[in-house]
Amino acid sequence: MSRPATARAWFAAAGCAAVIAVSLVGCTPADSGSPSTPSASATIPPEALPTAAVQTEAQACAALEVGMGSLQTQLADGINNLSSDPAGASVSIHKVVDQYAANARTVTNDTVGPLAQTAVTALGDLATEVDKYAAQSPDSTALTLSTSAVGVQTAFTALQDVCG
Repeated sequence: MSRPATARAWFAAAGCAAVIAVSLVGCTPADSGSPSTPSASATIPPEALPTAAVQTEAQACAALEVGMGSLQTQLADGINNLSSDPAGASVSIHKVVDQYAANARTVTNDTVGPLAQTAVTALGDLATEVDKYAAQSPDSTALTLSTSAVGVQTAFTALQDVCG
């Protein structure tokens, strides 16, 4: 079953937008204050994943698509504002992590579920790096941001391969 073009575009855009973040960020963040309080851990504990329902890959992929349009906009806004407003970028990216984690919690398919969890973890790692950048942490470097962005791109590429 072919996924709608918008879903394919979102999976690709989510990964690419994260990688673009690094090219838009200088080595020294602007002083814009500390980031907002980070969201709860993006990693979904295994016991919180639903296990009762049998779900097809198509149903699982559809579950991940809920709110995709707004997630894509929030991710793009966060990435675009990383240099000028790192604290605002942090808020935007945490919204993406929270929504995507909520979507992933509805996935019970054995193929899509682990890929969705990997994407949630990768987004959470990126959010952590953005938080460090916004706080002007000495641990935040272009390399750490880049590594996190590549993790997001890799995770969403794997999802796109299945959900295509």
